[in-house]
Amino acid sequence: MERRVKILRAGFGGRVFLLISFLAFFLIAPLRLHALSNGEFRENISGLYFKVLDGRVESGGSDADERIAGIAEVSLAPIDVTSCVVPKIAAARYDKDYREHDAAYAVTSIGKGAFYGCARLDSITLPDGLTGIGGYAFYGCAQLTDIVLPNSLTSIGSSAFLGCVNLRNVTCLGEVPPTIGKSNSTGPTRLFPENRDVTVFVPTKEAVALYETAWREYLTDNVTITAASPIIQLSSDP
Repeated sequence: MERRVKILRAGFGGRVFLLISFLAFFLIAPLRLHALSNGEFRENISGLYFKVLDGRVESGGSDADERIAGIAEVSLAPIDVTSCVVPKIAAARYDKDYREHDAAYAVTSIGKGAFYGCARLDSITLPDGLTGIGGYAFYGCAQLTDIVLPNSLTSIGSSAFLGCVNLRNVTCLGEVPPTIGKSNSTGPTRLFPENRDVTVFVPTKEAVALYETAWREYLTDNVTITAASPIIQLSSDP
């Protein structure tokens, strides 16, 4: 049975509302809308979406032993997530020639805007082996108070923790400070919000000087870098 669609004529006010809604959808919604495409999958255990950065087929000698392996990044988290353990290895299943194959990907990065707007997130565990955090990755995670950055981390994108208005403690396990991405705007790139005091814990007194030098242009007066002894140890297998 065919369905007839009635076209409703909106008045001037209605058209303005539709225009505003249209603009909001295309300007804001893309930060959270997500459709799986080639090279992406959702992991059942963590509930996170992943994007394959590099994949290759390894064969053990028979089709049954074939296994896809490579590296991946977290591309998106559910908007209502409250706590999250990012896996060191993300598992997926692929259907190839009517046979399922396991796929294992080492998680090496948190993608740009992956946790953007996850306002209920109050706990996050990052795996050892993670090397990058993308720009705006945790922007707007208003309930997040503490985060531990693994020793393997080498880069943090622009404004990764802005909008984390309750962030108090950042523990950096690496003695060498990760590089900070610069903003596309002409203004300075702040690493943390300015609304409250933030303490950055690093492994040694020597590391304090390294972080203060490397991050000088990204920090504001509310951020203190200090040596933590003993510093927390991060499990390599969360």
